[in-house]
Amino acid sequence: MGANILSSAIPFLFLPILTRYLSPSDYGLVSTFKILLSISSILIGVNTHGALTRTYFKLQEIDFKKYLYNLLIISLASFLIFSIITESIIHSQILLKEIPKRWLSFVVLFSIFESWSNLLLSLWRVQEKAFKLGLFNVFKSLFNVALTIFLVVHLEMGWQGRTLSTIAVGLIFGAFSLWHLWHHQISNNYFQSTSIQIDHLKNALSFGLPLIPHALSGWVINYIDRFFIASMVGMSDVGIYSVAYQIGNIIGILALSFNQAWSPFLFKELKKDNYQAKVKIIKFTYAYFFIISLLAISLSLVFSVAAPFLIGQGFQDATQYVKWVALGYAANGMYFMVVNYIFYAEKNYFLPFITVFSAIVNIALNYILIKHNGAVGAAQSTTITYVITFLLSWYVAKKVYRMPWNLGDIK
Repeated sequence: MGANILSSAIPFLFLPILTRYLSPSDYGLVSTFKILLSISSILIGVNTHGALTRTYFKLQEIDFKKYLYNLLIISLASFLIFSIITESIIHSQILLKEIPKRWLSFVVLFSIFESWSNLLLSLWRVQEKAFKLGLFNVFKSLFNVALTIFLVVHLEMGWQGRTLSTIAVGLIFGAFSLWHLWHHQISNNYFQSTSIQIDHLKNALSFGLPLIPHALSGWVINYIDRFFIASMVGMSDVGIYSVAYQIGNIIGILALSFNQAWSPFLFKELKKDNYQAKVKIIKFTYAYFFIISLLAISLSLVFSVAAPFLIGQGFQDATQYVKWVALGYAANGMYFMVVNYIFYAEKNYFLPFITVFSAIVNIALNYILIKHNGAVGAAQSTTITYVITFLLSWYVAKKVYRMPWNLGDIK
């Protein structure tokens, strides 16, 4: 948790420099390109890192090495498929005109290297190698910032310098991840490990493929607002909005980092099936709901005062978005606390229904609220959508796994 917060804080501390060397329009282009990277990573990764996490404790060592090898085969096959699709898109006219088409090839290349990084990080997480995981994330973040400063500040490459830094760092750390996985997990049992196993492929794909609609719906909720703003308001507003999102995402980082530490503990306690332990968990959960909401409100108040020092003059309008984004991430943090029960009960098939519905609501709200309230309507739609997702997930969690949620049951 500490390492995640630190690695996420490094680019945040870099914000005063970046917002003074990039215009709002440049920042909007950087944000748009990162959105393309995120959706490509979802499709090419096929959630292989999630399959690794689920399967690690269920296989013997040599079987796991075979499983890991087959996960790499899946990522390579997915990469080849989407490379062909991308080449077709490059020659079409369906892209935002502001993004040069030659950059699309880098999107697909970045995504397969990112999938290898996610595999290594997931492996270290289940092996409880927190120090290695932390060093990887912190050094990756530091290297990204250092290279960005060189390209954007020294060479004055603008948004392309920031984007090139993201791609280069992804390729370098992805290459290291592949080398580490191969050298430490596969090559020492090369002839036993390097065989395509249909059962392993089916197992990984049966886990990853059904979650793609869920992941894509999450992508819509998180990122589609930028495309609405770009088409309905302008790219400069995308840049300002993206800065506000980065500030509000402090709450998201705290929530995600805490959940990564909390969920293994929760699953261990639920396995004991002790009523008193469950009562304590629920009391803590309600306290968490209050604290994260308070943190979101406090962040928006602090930022409204500190904005002139934190961001460039052209980005000062970001203050009007931060409170909505922070509250949205607070609701998303509450979602993390309840969705774990759905995972524990192995009722994951409910999640695509929830997120697809929420994504549809989000698209409709973006159009309506941006039309009436401008770019701030995008932040409002995100908050409302996260609240809906949290409430629906909480309802399902109550149905699939019994916990003493009623305060009257808590003594």
